[in-house]
Amino acid sequence: MRISSAPVAAATQTQPTVTVEPITCENYEAFVHLRVAPAQSTYVADNWKSLAQVNLHGPAGKAFGIRTDGTPAGMLLLWDARMDPDEADRADELYVWRLMIDAAQQGRGLGKQAMAWVVEEGRRLGVERVALSHVIANEHAGRFYRSLGFAYTGEIDDGERVMHLPLK
Repeated sequence: MRISSAPVAAATQTQPTVTVEPITCENYEAFVHLRVAPAQSTYVADNWKSLAQVNLHGPAGKAFGIRTDGTPAGMLLLWDARMDPDEADRADELYVWRLMIDAAQQGRGLGKQAMAWVVEEGRRLGVERVALSHVIANEHAGRFYRSLGFAYTGEIDDGERVMHLPLK
């Protein structure tokens, strides 16, 4: 997966510049200690666990750090189903495994910019769709993803509602 470190959106008074970068041995400490707001802690795993999981599950999973104006602000895990032989039914899909924005950075449009980057990455990769799921009780996440064009599929996967955004 080729990654552009170019800003996702130009900095404005209300919207900071967001960049997305692969998480590596050299920069993981900048992202591993970020935390969501306490009320969201049951909806997303801690970053240390996310990094361990993505590294245990092979090359289909990739971890990315989200920065705003150079400051670590969040983390994103993507799953390229084309690289997973066990995912033949979802083989043309880029899956958003995790998205988290640090509590101190929330409410600034960073998640929206990060998801715009994901959609562009999916287009660059040529996948049919971007997919994700969220905890059923997290209605805020559902509203957020719907506002970006994602739609529910009707599928429930491990207690989470599945959503797709077609790219083709």
